[in-house]
Amino acid sequence: MSQATYDKLKKYIDGFASGLPEHVQIDVGGYQQGDIERHIGDYRLYRPNSAVAGEIEMFGARFTWYEDLLRAEIEIMEINGQISRFVVFRPKEEHRIFLKRESEGWGSIFILRGKRDGAMLGVSLAVDNIEAGDPFTVHPILFPVAFEKLPTVKKPLEKYASLKYTDGRYDIAKNLVHEALLANQNALAVWRHWEKSMEPGYSNGRG
Repeated sequence: MSQATYDKLKKYIDGFASGLPEHVQIDVGGYQQGDIERHIGDYRLYRPNSAVAGEIEMFGARFTWYEDLLRAEIEIMEINGQISRFVVFRPKEEHRIFLKRESEGWGSIFILRGKRDGAMLGVSLAVDNIEAGDPFTVHPILFPVAFEKLPTVKKPLEKYASLKYTDGRYDIAKNLVHEALLANQNALAVWRHWEKSMEPGYSNGRG
């Protein structure tokens, strides 16, 4: 990937990750609490581990409605134990949920559209390591993701874990991520086409 392309991508993602003061009322798509009531609760977020083949990352997450802000947010427990907050955008005319990171710095964009009982499925554009233990091997990745809803609210959020095939939750996580992959083939196909244009030998994303 050329430096110019990397800088453009960083600017694009950071644009979605700009800080949003809590008192600012932003256009989140005109939804009300009743529109997203069924989603409120605690979740486990699953996505493939980009640095360790075969493992699946698990993050604790919580979907909450804030009456004072008239919007919903999802909190996600990061690897380092910090909490990242994502604003929920849900245009009424679309059967999709968009999440945009609220804090400064590198962010993620979630698009959740494949739904079934007990889970929300979709994709997430994020920048992550592609080699374990090397913080400099970052690369933009489109992840298939799955939010598995938990039966009860737990406090605090579940801690991060990278699941191996020997872990008890691995099969559930693998099946949900695979389901998200199948439900979002079009998005993944577009991403692969765009990603190829950023390989060495291309200039600014063009052959």
